[in-house]
Amino acid sequence: MAYSFMDQMYDSIAKIIKPKVSVLSDLIAKKNNDRLKIIDRVKIPQSCLKDMRMEINNALKMGYIDEDLEYIYINAKGIYAVENERGRFSTEDFIDFINKKYFDLLVKKHKPLNDRRKLILFFLISIRAYSSESSLKLSRGNEILDTIKEYLKVCSTLLIEIEVINKGNFIAEMEEKGNETEHLVSNLMRHAEDIQMATEQIFKCPGNNQYYVDISEEGKVDLQKMAFLFHKIANKKLSCEEIEKISAFCNRMSRESMFTVYADIDNHIFKELKYNNAVKEALEEHNIVYYG
Repeated sequence: MAYSFMDQMYDSIAKIIKPKVSVLSDLIAKKNNDRLKIIDRVKIPQSCLKDMRMEINNALKMGYIDEDLEYIYINAKGIYAVENERGRFSTEDFIDFINKKYFDLLVKKHKPLNDRRKLILFFLISIRAYSSESSLKLSRGNEILDTIKEYLKVCSTLLIEIEVINKGNFIAEMEEKGNETEHLVSNLMRHAEDIQMATEQIFKCPGNNQYYVDISEEGKVDLQKMAFLFHKIANKKLSCEEIEKISAFCNRMSRESMFTVYADIDNHIFKELKYNNAVKEALEEHNIVYYG
């Protein structure tokens, strides 16, 4: 049984989000902070419900609402109760929604990478972050992050030149918006977890602001894995000129960035000259495997 105060909060949410299927499914689809802001926005003061203590207690017992000293808040179970009572909730439709939103593995695996994800992968390749020992670690202060941001801009310019990403400068857009609590680089990388599924788990983010591409074993670079990453980044056959340009760029980026990116440079084995041909060979492999 849904109580009048539950109906009131439900209707207020419906006015805000204008649900396509149901309030519950549309709320679940939203980002966590956005969802909680909406729930908080429709809360009802306890002072307005002084004569409904018994009903509030019953709703609390049923798990339909939450309360603190000042307000009551509707929750997912309460929203379901309202929709079920109104005949607006279909279990089959809801399961279809959950399936498409959270269980559609093939869509997530084969979804093309957007420009931000392409830039992140290319940057990790260019600085030779090929293992957990040689990984990008972002917990080293804003001065280091500022330098990494400039490296990302340079990588972005190269990818625009070879027409792999669009000309829109999303890094500049992120700088304009600003974020007082988090550096742009940390924010960019933190929202990149979905790359793991799109890259067969080659992209790694094990925690503690650490990122790398898992394309080496015992110091040997797996060219097929790198070729697969370039396929995800470029999504086209590359010309001989483009291969030479990318290879030279990555070798230069590796040299210029290694002392900034890697605090323990002695254990960064991929700085050695013997790895200079890895990118070029992987790009050639990419053309053969994916474009014949």
